[in-house]
Amino acid sequence: MADPAIVLTGPPIKLVGQYFSGWAIDRHTMTRPLPEDRSVKTRSPAGELFYDYRYKGVTRNLSSIVELISHFVGTLFQKDLKFERLIVVPPPVSRPEYRRVIELSAALCRSLKIPSAQGVLARNEIIDEEQAEKSGLFAFQSEQSGRLVEGKIVLVVDDIYRTGKSLESFCRMLKCEANARELHVVAGTRT
Repeated sequence: MADPAIVLTGPPIKLVGQYFSGWAIDRHTMTRPLPEDRSVKTRSPAGELFYDYRYKGVTRNLSSIVELISHFVGTLFQKDLKFERLIVVPPPVSRPEYRRVIELSAALCRSLKIPSAQGVLARNEIIDEEQAEKSGLFAFQSEQSGRLVEGKIVLVVDDIYRTGKSLESFCRMLKCEANARELHVVAGTRT
């Protein structure tokens, strides 16, 4: 069951991309009206939960995030769909939030009882857009690492979906180069 303290701003948001199905649990930001026809953007409660965990290191949020994602995986996808691997989209290894993504992946695998494929792809250290175009955002950890997802139904988790570029690149490599059978995506929030 999702954390009752997390009030969602609306229904899940359908995501479209290089995957069989995709959903964002909630919006990352919302607009609050102010007097005199003005407004201000603030993070939604779910947006705050994911942001604080990833960027501020608020580790007490991990259990609420796992409960929220686990609840939605159980309700958004077909009941007869059996995920064979789970991967959380990683930031570059040098980033401080990398460790938190690994913790999230392990906790989700335990909660959902899905084997991990974390580490199949690593995020390249990208300096600019030209470099990203040339070398790609992600690379396989080893020649054999793609075999972990080959022919498998994979649940890909992204904590905060912004433009979708990194998720698209990640899924393209899993589908086209590692030959994953199906990719299904759940994002915590969408900006």
